[in-house]
Amino acid sequence: MKFYTTIIAFYFFCIHSYSQIDSIQLPKVDMKIGTLVEPHFDFYVTKNGSILYEKDTIKIYEVKQVLYRPIKNYGLSMMHAKKYVHIFADERVNYSLIDSIKTEIASTNSSRYIIYRSNLDSKHRRNIKGIKHQSPISYFSYLPLEYIPVQDDSEAQEHLNEDISDFPRVPNKNSVEWKHQTSIETAVYSLQKDLLNDKLKSISYECLTMTNNGLFDKQNKLISKETLRELLTKNEAIFLSYASDLKYGKYISTIALLKELKPNFESLPNLAEIIEISAQIQNLHKEVEIQLCD
Repeated sequence: MKFYTTIIAFYFFCIHSYSQIDSIQLPKVDMKIGTLVEPHFDFYVTKNGSILYEKDTIKIYEVKQVLYRPIKNYGLSMMHAKKYVHIFADERVNYSLIDSIKTEIASTNSSRYIIYRSNLDSKHRRNIKGIKHQSPISYFSYLPLEYIPVQDDSEAQEHLNEDISDFPRVPNKNSVEWKHQTSIETAVYSLQKDLLNDKLKSISYECLTMTNNGLFDKQNKLISKETLRELLTKNEAIFLSYASDLKYGKYISTIALLKELKPNFESLPNLAEIIEISAQIQNLHKEVEIQLCD
């Protein structure tokens, strides 16, 4: 009797999980993203803020742990290799939750880019739609013990040789070239007030806020597409923060617009670097009394 009860409970659990996933209203982005790469990690976020991975509901802190679980049939070395992360999030969910998920992923230093999906198809390798977008870094890191390949473990060595950590690092301040080696993003996320202030003095920048009604500047003026194009041309950096009530769908709309004006956020010489400001770094800035866009 206990066996049948377990089977029935598992059946209803699966039905509930699939129902939650099917109810997700993905953002409307008709853009194909290359070919599906295996293995990949799919996180689902429902309207009510539930996070699902492989049909299981997980807590926010478990997101980073999932990325370092052993992957069946891929070997332990893949735990340390570059990760391909897909987020299937309901466009009605608060963006603050997505921001927290991004920060958890960034803390693993294993996936600088996230694919925000706009279709649920994960079987047809050439039908992947959404936006591939670079995420901000995390001040904290979550890493497993170092993988030590045994002799002749060529496959493991191949994975470990991949550039899995293109997250910028703060250079040694004693270095003669430390000012020139430090990127704007690294300065922002370093919590080093002198380093950041020194960097900001040498560049032109603009602070914008993403809201459900569009992009606004520090004077609370709505930024048109043409104005945004000018700002990208006139400045070396644009810092993007978000309103507390921003919905995920509106965030994706803003990112889609920015990608239209600056394809793939590439380092084009005549366009500003776009740097997202996470809630994590905003809170840390307040603790150490750093003012960036306040």
